[in-house]
Amino acid sequence: MSTALIGVTFLLVLLFALPVSVRLLRKGSGTAPPPPSRAALKPVPPEAADAARALIARGRRIHAIKEIRQATGYGLQEAKDVADAIHAGLPVPEPPQRGPREGPAAELAGRVRELRDGERTDEAVRLVAEQTGMTEHEAARFVAALD
Repeated sequence: MSTALIGVTFLLVLLFALPVSVRLLRKGSGTAPPPPSRAALKPVPPEAADAARALIARGRRIHAIKEIRQATGYGLQEAKDVADAIHAGLPVPEPPQRGPREGPAAELAGRVRELRDGERTDEAVRLVAEQTGMTEHEAARFVAALD
């Protein structure tokens, strides 16, 4: 009889302790995870980072995450990581500048666009090959890919 009583007691303890244990595990330790390292962060345009910084300073962290997602197209976790980094005072990487803005490379790109748009693609390819040392095949691919 005592073995049956021990078995019933064990089952009752298990039935009551299991839900409590599950609730505690779901809650976690209560401490926030550390912000991601700068290397793990994806780039964010400076305007979006500034807007998110201002929202976080006003205590509107969820709005900051929405701002980051809207400006970048990132998923929830990536945007949250950026917001956590901003909140922790870490610098946020900026996206690289797209193409040359000035100088000889920009002049060449502009001249190549003019030739290509004037349906003088062969001349554009030759110009790129001469100026850059690319093969004609590489230059043709470059001219075709130029926006």
